[in-house]
Amino acid sequence: MTDQSQKRDRSRAHRMRRSLGMLTLMLLPTFAIAQPTAIETPWTVGLDAERWTLPADETAGMVGLHLRRAFSDHLRLGVDSFAAVQGQRGGFITLGVGGEFRYPVATWADLEAGLSVSAGGGRGGRELSGGGLMLRESLGLSVPVGAWRWRTGLSRVDFPNGGAISGTQWYAGVERRFTGLSTLAAASERTFRITTAQELTAADLGVYLRPYRVRPGSLTDAGTTQANFGVVGAEWRGVLTGPWYYTVDAAGAAHGQSNGYMEIMGGIGLRLPVTANLSFDGGVSVGAGGGGAVDTGGGALVAARVGAQWRFTGRNAVAIGLERMKAPSGHLTVDGLSLSLRHRFGPDEPMTLPADSAAVLQPHPVRIRMAAQNYASAGSAWATRPIPSIGVLGVQADYDLSDVWYLSGQGLAAYRGESGAYMTGLVGVGAHVGVGRHLYWESEALVGAAGGGGVAVASGAVAQINVGVGAEWSNGVGLHASVGRIRSLQGGFAANVVGLSVSYRTTLLSGAR
Repeated sequence: MTDQSQKRDRSRAHRMRRSLGMLTLMLLPTFAIAQPTAIETPWTVGLDAERWTLPADETAGMVGLHLRRAFSDHLRLGVDSFAAVQGQRGGFITLGVGGEFRYPVATWADLEAGLSVSAGGGRGGRELSGGGLMLRESLGLSVPVGAWRWRTGLSRVDFPNGGAISGTQWYAGVERRFTGLSTLAAASERTFRITTAQELTAADLGVYLRPYRVRPGSLTDAGTTQANFGVVGAEWRGVLTGPWYYTVDAAGAAHGQSNGYMEIMGGIGLRLPVTANLSFDGGVSVGAGGGGAVDTGGGALVAARVGAQWRFTGRNAVAIGLERMKAPSGHLTVDGLSLSLRHRFGPDEPMTLPADSAAVLQPHPVRIRMAAQNYASAGSAWATRPIPSIGVLGVQADYDLSDVWYLSGQGLAAYRGESGAYMTGLVGVGAHVGVGRHLYWESEALVGAAGGGGVAVASGAVAQINVGVGAEWSNGVGLHASVGRIRSLQGGFAANVVGLSVSYRTTLLSGAR
């Protein structure tokens, strides 16, 4: 190894330690925040666009999606994801956590300094992303315009665990501010005082299965005929106005020969009620996806869909849909048939809560975890090449059904272990039992999709079980440790899992039905 390479590796290691330390410092103020009676919660959702420089003068157009909560006038924390949409790296996707300090420097502009710690890769594997860890720092200005904010500045991206991507580039973005309701009061509370006027609308959260029938002319990265495959995913639908709604969904391959394929989509739709329980809908979506040797070109995807929904209880519904999806710069066109199960939050009809009033609201206790796990081989056939272990990180969200049972979903990606393209998305159920004022033990059973990074998951369908212990304090902050086992339902992949997470618990509020 040359002196120049050693200096570069030392510089990358220093940046990694510094960035992780900065993120820890950004998290500490939130742990000190105790707002047991807080009602109004500011959120932002945004998109950033930038162009990364890859080896051999190759470039990739990247789009970043972030969802963040404001914990003070200057600090926001949340979830980040980046995906390729232009070039030849469709399927290169990262997932992680991020934060941002914001400070006004003029009456019309704010200075923004951000940090994202993510993991992922794809369409280039470990040659591009190494172990998969991505550090992104940014510095720029933003200009608020009503509920919108326009942003521009410089970002620095690096994959320090042996990756080949490292560079500084301009970014431009836009974000939308919205307000939710939450409290740290006990979930048994039902009546809350509203300090400022609020408009509450409905939203649906669902899971779905979607087999894809590949149309003629669709090819793999190697130029061979693409085989049919299927995905499992989760979706969020929220009301815009009247019959219009927006949708965000993410899915991964769990059937066929395309494990490692992933897609993230967002769009708008129109819902047409037929009866009190039956409705038809249609819409369009755009997004990014690829991996699993599926040729999506630069990664951009466009889709159109129609469907029907039947509400079989007050808040639960089953839906079926037909979809046509295409990669404009690649060789993929598919027809999909979706079967979804959805749960509704909030009132069926929009409702306005006046300021300085008392309202009966529906509590939704949730816990968000910044999670890291280590996979250790539980069999010689767990990967297609020698891999000693894999470290993954990402986000896990839990929704309490009762004092004991909760639903759980997680998205994790490799950051260590020469498997930077590995990603997994799982959903399932858990049990939570207190053993003291602050201590508890938990167990979980999860299923979903995984692939990439050389792991032997066959079709991509996997299952994981975990048991763990943790501590949680009155300000909502907690620490959790677990052990478990993950394995492919068809391939040779099997690993023993050790996990550690930092959590934040709150209770979201929606209008009663």
